[in-house]
Amino acid sequence: MIFLLKDKHKFSEDYKFVQAAQQNRSAFGYLYEKYFEKLYRYIFVKIGEKQTANDLCQAVMLKAMLNLHKYEDRGYPFSSWLYKIAGNEVNLYFRKLKKMQEVSLSPANLTALMLEVKIENPGAKSTQEVVIDLMNELETAQAEMIELRFFLGFSFKEMAHYYQVSEANVKMKLYRLLKKVRRLYGAKNEKI
Repeated sequence: MIFLLKDKHKFSEDYKFVQAAQQNRSAFGYLYEKYFEKLYRYIFVKIGEKQTANDLCQAVMLKAMLNLHKYEDRGYPFSSWLYKIAGNEVNLYFRKLKKMQEVSLSPANLTALMLEVKIENPGAKSTQEVVIDLMNELETAQAEMIELRFFLGFSFKEMAHYYQVSEANVKMKLYRLLKKVRRLYGAKNEKI
């Protein structure tokens, strides 16, 4: 028997549990246990408050369970669907509070971004400060794209599912965004 690559994950453990949970909600427990901690960390990084992150993560899992009948296998990991729900919940939370969204940057993630943008001396504190200032100047959607790719380690496929566009579209948008960051960095560097 030969399976096509696009159908490969249909035989994964997640897919079997999704199918089972679509028939019987009690089977959702496995998916809950597997993804709760990952989703919690994703939300906590964005929110910065343990109790609120826990509450939002609970809401995400409840929404996922209640809407599991709407989930369709489109060739993306099931986790992408969960992260999409989590992203929507976080955005809703910030809209309700009219609060600025903060992201914690680790030096390693920031360096990876700077290397991708081809910024010299990525380890220099002054260079990192300029890049952080640039990140704060980006539109929310642009900063989110960089966060997903460089700080949360999303693959292009996961990002495509998150944004509900093709991988080629994600790559093009990210390429243009990195080009913009490089240009803004050059302009800021000239002023210093």
